[in-house]
Amino acid sequence: MIIGQPGAGKTTFSLTLGKLLDLPTWHLDRMMWQADGSLLPLADRNARIAAVLANPGYVLEGGYAFSYAARLAGCDTLIWLDMGLWRRFLRVLRRRMSGEPGQVLQAPREARRGAWPFWRMFWLEHPLQWVRLSRLVGRARAQGRVQVIHLRGPTAVQRFLDGLQK
Repeated sequence: MIIGQPGAGKTTFSLTLGKLLDLPTWHLDRMMWQADGSLLPLADRNARIAAVLANPGYVLEGGYAFSYAARLAGCDTLIWLDMGLWRRFLRVLRRRMSGEPGQVLQAPREARRGAWPFWRMFWLEHPLQWVRLSRLVGRARAQGRVQVIHLRGPTAVQRFLDGLQK
């Protein structure tokens, strides 16, 4: 289970992790939306998540707080990509302006929200999102059965991935 705020690098990290571990990678942004740009009904979203959780191994990344409990119950490792606000801002700005192929996986949710609502959420909800992620990590640690890895910054991410390659 890969979590982090917008621009933390969840998509890029999960693709790399999936390749290194030879596991299928799932992106919640791809699983939550219909072709017309509307959000799937909650029952359909939950069914898609349950289908992924039924697999013996996977990498599943994304936000969507409604799914935290189910995802936490179904995972053995939670990785929190915790990047600074300005780093995330620059990453999202670059993604939104350039449409880089490796970053487009997250763009649908951002584009459907529209520019102003997304940026308002990005700046104003930053502390609240961080608190939600901290609480989720706390619940995972309290359960004792889920390994929690908190990667703070790109150097920690690279060290972690380098350690898997050895």
